[in-house]
Amino acid sequence: MKKLCLNLFEEDLAFRFSVHVSTISRLFHEMLDIFYVTRHLIKWPQREKLQSTMPATYRKFFSKFRVIIDCSKGKT
Repeated sequence: MKKLCLNLFEEDLAFRFSVHVSTISRLFHEMLDIFYVTRHLIKWPQREKLQSTMPATYRKFFSKFRVIIDCSKGKT
């Protein structure tokens, strides 16, 4: 998940967790497979419902979007 959230290189993660780069690569691809298999567990509201509850500013600029995922994180 750190690779997805922070966009870290596999070499960086391998160093941080004291494992081989191939281990990071394998785990990352295994997680992608899990995300793909479990994707049906996420229930998205109907487009009309989303449009009716979306703030006007978002509708103006992102009218065709169904979801906006914020992956930013401030310093703690």
